[in-house]
Amino acid sequence: MGRITSLQERKGASEAAEKLLSDSSRTRTPMIKVIEGFETVAFKSKFKEWPQTPGLKMSSEDGRGQVAALLKRQGLNVKGLMKAAPAKEEPQSYIDCTGNLQVWRVNDKDKVPLSSSDQSKFYTGDCYIFQYTYPGDDKEECLVGTWFGKKSIEDDKVIAVSLASKMVESAKFQAVQARFYEGKEPIQFFVIFQSLQVFKGGISSGYKRFIAEIGIDDESYSEDGLALFRIQGSGPENMQTIQVEPVSPPPP
Repeated sequence: MGRITSLQERKGASEAAEKLLSDSSRTRTPMIKVIEGFETVAFKSKFKEWPQTPGLKMSSEDGRGQVAALLKRQGLNVKGLMKAAPAKEEPQSYIDCTGNLQVWRVNDKDKVPLSSSDQSKFYTGDCYIFQYTYPGDDKEECLVGTWFGKKSIEDDKVIAVSLASKMVESAKFQAVQARFYEGKEPIQFFVIFQSLQVFKGGISSGYKRFIAEIGIDDESYSEDGLALFRIQGSGPENMQTIQVEPVSPPPP
């Protein structure tokens, strides 16, 4: 969906996609909404060529100034940063990183707000909703997103989409809605959250009931237990901490 498309056009596109899935008897096939500037690598790979989104060019001095301001807000010492050698050019995110973020975890038919210290801590068995508002060119911009863990249950996914849609409809100004899937997040997602930690298991009531019904051991992360984490990412703009199995790899 283009960034300047109307709300009516976006609703029409979503309804057309849902009708296509229904007519094709593929109602369980997930529908993914991709917003201009938020295209994932997987999406672009479906096309022979995909144009680069035009971004604002800045000098290395301007870039270091913005990085210094960001680090200073996080309480880090930035002395001498402005005199450092120019850093290599990083991918443009095309979204302001100084906005306001609110995050909720889906639990049964409701959403539970997360504290600011837990906003970037997700469980692979849960679904989350977030609202990010940031200053645009001439008005405040708003993004309402849903994040689906790889092992989240279908009921929680449906509820997450429904709650997010209601948030968009009740917004005082036009909001953009997007869906994100664990392991397929675009760079803009990490710009918003700054960092991401993904724990094993889930803490939603629906996930707990699901694993109890099918007899699966609850491996959800606990601060009292043993946990091994993998640090991954192609650069500082998309670093992640992922909980993995606490076992040694097989010998080569």
